[in-house]
Amino acid sequence: MIYLDFLTFLIAAVFVERTIEYFIKPTSMAAYAKWFALGLSVVFSVAYKLDLFATLGFVAVTPVVGHIVTGLVISGGSNYLNDFMGVVRSQKKTGASDATSEGAPIEKQPGE
Repeated sequence: MIYLDFLTFLIAAVFVERTIEYFIKPTSMAAYAKWFALGLSVVFSVAYKLDLFATLGFVAVTPVVGHIVTGLVISGGSNYLNDFMGVVRSQKKTGASDATSEGAPIEKQPGE
């Protein structure tokens, strides 16, 4: 069931990233997008009592501390998730299929 718990954190990161991308970045407040992501992630984590560290077995004395730290992790994770989704989208658009994207390692020949 730990996979289900991690899926919850992934969904939270996707929710934060999509919300920021659609509602904040198109506006004049795009420069503050990271701060909005941070705030939204912490509010989301506290509201839904998400605690990544408790899931891993590290329970805080005060539960709200775990929720806030989880919000910090989710806000940082949403940026990495956005970068990963950008790579996936660009691969789909270009139809690139080199050896590394198919999982086969590229072997270098001596002298290259």
